[in-house]
Amino acid sequence: MRWSVPVLAVGIMALGLFQLQADSVKRIEIAQAAVEAQAAAVEQQRAARTEDEHRRFEQQLSHLAAALNDFQQKYNASGGQVWPKKEADALKKAIQALHLK
Repeated sequence: MRWSVPVLAVGIMALGLFQLQADSVKRIEIAQAAVEAQAAAVEQQRAARTEDEHRRFEQQLSHLAAALNDFQQKYNASGGQVWPKKEADALKKAIQALHLK
């Protein structure tokens, strides 16, 4: 069977268009994979930041508890007659670190 030139030209154009469409689909898939990888990286960074903030809060809360305990011991040791300035300043600093002003 013999093909005419216009039929062959249409066939070649159709193959070219199919390849072009396949390439654009592949580009979209690659872009989508890149976006998904970027979203996963952002989520991982957020989780790490949240964990760091939680750890920092626990440390500051522990420091506040220790400062409160030190103040209480000094104050109670004097029977409430002496204000332990050093411990009071440390307690104030611990409260400020927790943003509980």
